[in-house]
Amino acid sequence: MTQFGIIQSPLSQTLTLDGITIEIIIFRDEDEDEWTLEILDHNDGSTIWEDGFDTEEDALEEALRAVEEDGIASFAKALAINVH
Repeated sequence: MTQFGIIQSPLSQTLTLDGITIEIIIFRDEDEDEWTLEILDHNDGSTIWEDGFDTEEDALEEALRAVEEDGIASFAKALAINVH
């Protein structure tokens, strides 16, 4: 999907584990090569990775790795913005 110069990866997805749902969003500016990874929780809290990714597959792999290592609950906080 393209909106206002932003390209959202088709790899973006919703993930539910242990009753907690997060949204994995992978996107890039149409003028940029690197992909950005953002995870939204059920309260619209946001975790954004500071470093970009060469491919959208790399971004998804990192999101799934972080959920596995840190637990999905680590992304379901009431804080408005986390930086990973």
